[in-house]
Amino acid sequence: MLETLSGIVLGFFGDPRVQTIVGLILVDVVLGVAAAIRLGEFDLRKLSDYYKTMVLPYLLGYLAFYAGAKIIVADLLGPQAYLVSEAMITMAWLTLVGSLAQRIIENAKKLGYPIGEK
Repeated sequence: MLETLSGIVLGFFGDPRVQTIVGLILVDVVLGVAAAIRLGEFDLRKLSDYYKTMVLPYLLGYLAFYAGAKIIVADLLGPQAYLVSEAMITMAWLTLVGSLAQRIIENAKKLGYPIGEK
């Protein structure tokens, strides 16, 4: 079981979906800091709070879901497990990407980019 779990965790960090999430988080942080500086609201404590309340829960929650989908589905479905677990993981990934994209758009608007405006 420990070997299976360590393999899942290693697979998680090598997964391009996780790299995409980390990249989007970095874009969100940079745009958020730039917007806060522009509006005169930058506070380093808020940045650390962001990591505690957004970044860690996103990554740890996704890791827990990823591991659960790999382990539970494999035990229940046998040969079809790969397709089902990948579909579940991809849906969770799309949810995170959508949430991060919304935050990035909001921060870009704060910087004056005319996103979604006619």
